[in-house]
This record gives sequence, C-alpha cells and structure tokens, in this order.
Amino acid sequence: MKLVQTLNLYLKSKTDSKGVFRYSRGPQFENISYLFFLVLMLLFIFLINQILNLNFLNSAILLFLNLFLLSLIANIQGFEIDTKTNKIRNYDQFLMFRYGQWHCISNLNLIILTKDKLSIKRSLSQGNDTFHYYFVKFCIKDRREQITLFETEKFYDAFKITQNLSKVTGLNFKDFVKGTSS
Repeated sequence: MKLVQTLNLYLKSKTDSKGVFRYSRGPQFENISYLFFLVLMLLFIFLINQILNLNFLNSAILLFLNLFLLSLIANIQGFEIDTKTNKIRNYDQFLMFRYGQWHCISNLNLIILTKDKLSIKRSLSQGNDTFHYYFVKFCIKDRREQITLFETEKFYDAFKITQNLSKVTGLNFKDFVKGTSS
C-alpha cells in the first residue's frame, strides 16, 4: 500500500504484525495545570506511605485514582491504518485501550493543510509566547470528520507531506494556510 509506505517515510513508524500502521501524537499535555501535577504527585506520595504502613484498602483506592489521573495526563492520540481491511481511524488511548471509529480508506476525498496557534503566558508582565502549528488531515466523504495525520511547527514540512500524499493517493489537497489547492 503506497499510502502506508509514504507515511512510513515521513513519520518513521512501522506496521505491526497484525497489519496495523500506527502513529501516536501524544502524550498530550494540553490544558493541564501545574496544580494538577502537584495533586497527582501528592497522591502518589500518600499511596507509597499507605503501602509502607500496610494499609492495603487505602492503597488500592489510591492506586486506581492515580492510574485514572495519570491516564488523563498521558492522553495519547494518533491514527491507525489497518492494511488488511483498508480502514483508517483517529484514536484516543486510555491506559492500554485504543478507541475510535474506523473509516474505509476509499471514503477519503481530500487532503487539507490547516494552521492553529497556541499562546502560552510567560508571566503577568512579559506577555505571551505564540506558537504556530500546521496540521495535515484527511477529510472523509459525506462527513464532517477529519483524520489528523501529522502536526509540525514547520510549514514547509507540512506542505511537502501534503503534496506527496496527494500524489500517492490521487486525492486533491486544499491549503487553508496559503489558500491554494490542486
């Protein structure tokens, strides 16, 4: 499958023994404050204390609470292509379980290049740092869903991948950053 070969070239990911090409874009630490990390670490320290004091009921409860909070922090996202069934999906991973809706590759109709920005406040007096991210996405026919393939801070890399995927798949692409299409 040329699509998987092209993605492997750019994303440096491999197809597993079950025929699934997987690329993860995580862990995602968006919208998580330092206070959340502090609470998680305090709970972890309390968990260790309870284990050392042989209080196993509290330890078990704290262990499950820590696993749940850690899974929220390490929200791993990505996409998968099943080469055996020719399906693709965005996925979210909760602990060891991936979930997301599969779509037939034949239902893809467009490749798009989009841009988003992230502003991070440095301090009260110094203002914000703004970072621009470029996303390469597949659009699915008759749906408003998109499969995010790649994100980068470099426009040229995103544009190059979009052009090459368009050639390999035969899909048109729309550049929403510069306003061009082919």
